[in-house]
Amino acid sequence: MTNKANINSLETFALAVKEYFMAAYQISDIRLNKVSKNNGVTLMGLCIMNSDSNIAPNIYLETFYEEYLNGKPLSEIAAEILRINRQNQMEHFPAYPLQSFDMVMDKVVYRLVNKEKNTERLHNIPYVDYMDLAVIFCIVLDETREGIASVTITNDMMKCWNISIEELYGIAHKNTVKKFPVCLKNLEEILLESIDDLKAYDIEEGKCAIPMYVVTNTTKLNGATVVLYENQLRNLAECFDGDYFLLPSSIHETLLIPVTDAIDNPSDLKEMVMDVNKACVRAEEFLSDSVYRYFTDEGCLRIVA
Repeated sequence: MTNKANINSLETFALAVKEYFMAAYQISDIRLNKVSKNNGVTLMGLCIMNSDSNIAPNIYLETFYEEYLNGKPLSEIAAEILRINRQNQMEHFPAYPLQSFDMVMDKVVYRLVNKEKNTERLHNIPYVDYMDLAVIFCIVLDETREGIASVTITNDMMKCWNISIEELYGIAHKNTVKKFPVCLKNLEEILLESIDDLKAYDIEEGKCAIPMYVVTNTTKLNGATVVLYENQLRNLAECFDGDYFLLPSSIHETLLIPVTDAIDNPSDLKEMVMDVNKACVRAEEFLSDSVYRYFTDEGCLRIVA
């Protein structure tokens, strides 16, 4: 087994975890693979295969490596990985023939990503421009507690299916709206939900100076995509009786701020967006540093900062 003194990188840590599983749990089919994620980020994935399934979840090791460096024993890390793996096994995963569009068309959805940070990736996949963003397409394979297992649609798949990007977008739009309904919440409500002892919290003192609302979907995964839903932006304008700013919090959600006399300077908002993205948003979950404004009179969303 790998000596502890030799575990000095993510790669050596991954090998140590693999060896530990083989020795302690007698699990022989363990696979390590580097997975390309959003925004050019590459993560180290570990898959624990079993004979009852033709697919296994990727469990990313970066966070576990940090815990190991902070003193968490390898045995506890392995136990936690095993627990997550058991929770998210797709035992009844059907082997969809990806060459047949009819077999997967009801599982096709779309997502929003940053165009510039995914330039290389976009060479190989179909996409639609959306301001400084790009709409990409995926096949949802399964939904688990830890997230959504999916396969990104490639240009080769499109050629095999012999369908146009317009057809793909229409189908993805219909499926996404149905599978992932819109969720709108006041930011104060969300903050209060995260506070255990409400009695010890001064609600008046804690009120946000700027009224903010979180716009996402019911799963809170890839929720920024809801801005693409037909009539959604207009419905929000009607709800708030006028123009509003959209701030890209991450690929999972956006923040909505109604435009008022006191809040009408997108430059200040852009500075806030950039600060939050830099300090709080994971690299693979970054969406944009731009500030968008929905213009009610024109019925459109535009970058304003």
